[in-house]
Order: sequence, then structure tokens, then C-alpha cells
Amino acid sequence: MINKIRNIASISVYMIIILIITAILVQAQGIDVRGDIHDLGERSVTWDSYSFPGFYYDIDDDIGTENLTFMLSNIAQDKASATLSDEPDANGNRGVVYTTKAIPIDFSFGPWGQYEEIGFLGGDYFAAYDSKAIWDLNETNQSVPFLYDMSENKNLMTNELISELLDDDNTEQIFDSSNPLELEEGYNLSIKSIDSDSKKVYLELSKNGKIVDNKVIQPSIENVNIADQT
Repeated sequence: MINKIRNIASISVYMIIILIITAILVQAQGIDVRGDIHDLGERSVTWDSYSFPGFYYDIDDDIGTENLTFMLSNIAQDKASATLSDEPDANGNRGVVYTTKAIPIDFSFGPWGQYEEIGFLGGDYFAAYDSKAIWDLNETNQSVPFLYDMSENKNLMTNELISELLDDDNTEQIFDSSNPLELEEGYNLSIKSIDSDSKKVYLELSKNGKIVDNKVIQPSIENVNIADQT
């Protein structure tokens, strides 16, 4: 369990109630949300991303990190009913406990390294860049992943934060000076000019039509560095 995530969400019964109410509302709107049926034969019942569709699950990479555990008491003899336990467990939790954790995901572009992905209340979020060293192409030296090295805020959870993943797509795309690369939240990346002699490209990043950043890169020179490849 990630303690920082517990701090973010306060992991309270109120949040679990919100989650359950959301599932009920979705069902009321004509969408069938299903979970496992238990006969209450044990003192606790746990739902995960496989058994409860309300949790985030990436079917392509088989990724799901959320769990919801119900600790029970007063189980009926016929195991048809029970109440939530008010007795604290070894960690001081009682009743209903929600847990999740961050797991490392490889970037398709190796020199970027890995990032930590976390499922949270049914959504998919970014938690941190991973510092795990990578090997160079000759597999003789280790290097620090580029995005981890360049980031000023490498681990959001140290500040009790997580960030929504807007796009996670490695589909190859082609864009030119007349057709910018369309990104999320109104961002566009445009090629403004190309110097074929020096193999330089001038790029502009805009948000809702306003320029927010620009840079000259050299992606085609010999021994190009990671910064120009990014």
C-alpha cells in the first residue's frame, strides 16, 4: 500500500461510500456493473481490478493496482449476512480499506526509462519518473533515464500528489509545417522552419493558439543526443 496515496485520499469510509454510490448511479442509468458474489465464508472479502469493474484496469498490459477489502463480523450461521467489523486490524484499519500502489511502466523510447503508474478510484494516473538506470546501445555503461534526469519534480507523491495521464500512445505520427501535432488540453507542436544545411528544426509549442515555448533541435545530425531525440 502506498502511504502517500493514503494521505492524498485520507482513505476514509466517505470516499468508499462515494465509490459505491457511483457504481449504484451508473447501474441506475442502465449500465450493468458487476462484481464477485461471496458467501461470507471468511472474515474478509477483497475486490480487485479483476473482480470489480469500477477499478482501473489496462487489459492490453494486464495492469490493475486497486483493492477494496471489507472486514466482516457477526457473520450469520448460514453465511448469508454479516456486518462490517469495527475492530481494528494490525494496521489500525477497520471496516472497509482501500489500497493501491504505483508500478513501473517502460517508455517505448528506451532512453526515457520508466514511469510509475497508479490506479486511483477507477482512474489512471502518473505518480513519478523511475530512476532505474538504463544501458547504452553498446551495453557497456549505465545512464540515468532522460526524463527522470531532466524533471524538476521527479516524484509527485513526495508532495502528496498524483497527475492524470492524458495520453499514453506510441503510435507513429507524421506532422509538418502546415499540419501541427495536436496534443491534449489545447496544446499543439508546430514546425515553423527547417534549415536543411545545418539539419536544424525550429519548433513552437502553443496552447489554445498562444505560444508557450520554442526550441531549435537537431534530430538528424551524427551522434545526436537524447535531448534532440526527445
